[in-house]
Amino acid sequence: MEVTAERGIRRISDGILSGSALTQLQAFRNAIRKFGRSIPEASRLCSRTPARILGLSSKGTIGPGMDADLIVMDRDLELHAVIMAGEATRP
Repeated sequence: MEVTAERGIRRISDGILSGSALTQLQAFRNAIRKFGRSIPEASRLCSRTPARILGLSSKGTIGPGMDADLIVMDRDLELHAVIMAGEATRP
């Protein structure tokens, strides 16, 4: 089974819909740009909520005992760095 992305949709090779090609980063941008959410609201929607649903108790918020995986963006919501497990990388 081959999965391809076309116009934000994923389909298997025979054309059957298999899911979305929307990234979590683009979902964050959409929450702000298309749905008028503030950056803190969009952050909660795109980090805390998925972590809670997936049962990842050490993810989704910033605080003592939490995994501090972060992204660094500019005012235009362009990604500049990712910090995971204390290591910063640039896209």
